[in-house]
Amino acid sequence: MYLFRWIVLVSLIICACLFFAFAITGQSKFKNYGLTAIKATLVVAFIFFAILIFERL
Repeated sequence: MYLFRWIVLVSLIICACLFFAFAITGQSKFKNYGLTAIKATLVVAFIFFAILIFERL
């Protein structure tokens, strides 16, 4: 469980850094990388919450 928490936390920090780089430079590649990273973060978060739900059953 701690592994999933750290993965979600690190991936959110990576997303924030990518969008910050986009805001500073204006290059759309950072925005595209950030959107891809957010999608991956959401998948990991949904897996994390699914595991929590199945543990409660």
